[in-house]
Amino acid sequence: TLTLILCPKRIVLGGGMISNRPVVVDLVRAEFRGLLAGYVQNRFVSDLEQYLVPSVYRPNAGMMGALHIAAAAVAADTVKSREGEKFV
Repeated sequence: TLTLILCPKRIVLGGGMISNRPVVVDLVRAEFRGLLAGYVQNRFVSDLEQYLVPSVYRPNAGMMGALHIAAAAVAADTVKSREGEKFV
């Protein structure tokens, strides 16, 4: 459903299950292909090897994502504080 609504250019799979068992990525791709049933036809989804990919961060994908969100929040607060707003 999210693929149909958002149409992302790539979906990155991460976590211990993916990094410890590479065959899981192939199983996810097969299931994904079946769920789409040819409904979506675009250049991104046509090549599932490039569309559904394992994270380069392997089991640390969640932690790296959290760090990225935290860094973005700090950067946003820093910009606000420079604009004269109260820094939280």
